[in-house]
Amino acid sequence: MPKTVSIHDVEALHATEKALRCEIPSPRGGFEAWVPLSQIDEESEVRNMGDHGTLIVTTWWYHASKTDKQFGEQTRRSPARDRGPLERAKELVVKLTPAEQTELVEFLEPIRREGPELNPNGVDITDAVPF
Repeated sequence: MPKTVSIHDVEALHATEKALRCEIPSPRGGFEAWVPLSQIDEESEVRNMGDHGTLIVTTWWYHASKTDKQFGEQTRRSPARDRGPLERAKELVVKLTPAEQTELVEFLEPIRREGPELNPNGVDITDAVPF
């Protein structure tokens, strides 16, 4: 596996002494990301605020920052993909505070109540909330 990845047509929007905030185009519409200077290759055209061109970053940062996902690359399979959506939702919900859980239930109620129009699979998605 190469040690660096080149990303074309990147613009550095902001800089601190440790990172660049870059606008990175992608097939999914583009996004902004903070790139640690330690992860930018010395051959990169984008190294300072205002630079525009090819950003060369470490392969590790490219995958760890999930930038690869913005380009639709499947670099590794997440164990969560082996579980159904309801199981994954339950795992996420338990990480919410009680106030956030209440807000989620209030948000989901119209979807559950409307049935096929807003919830075409007919799943009672409020079952994901553990209370």
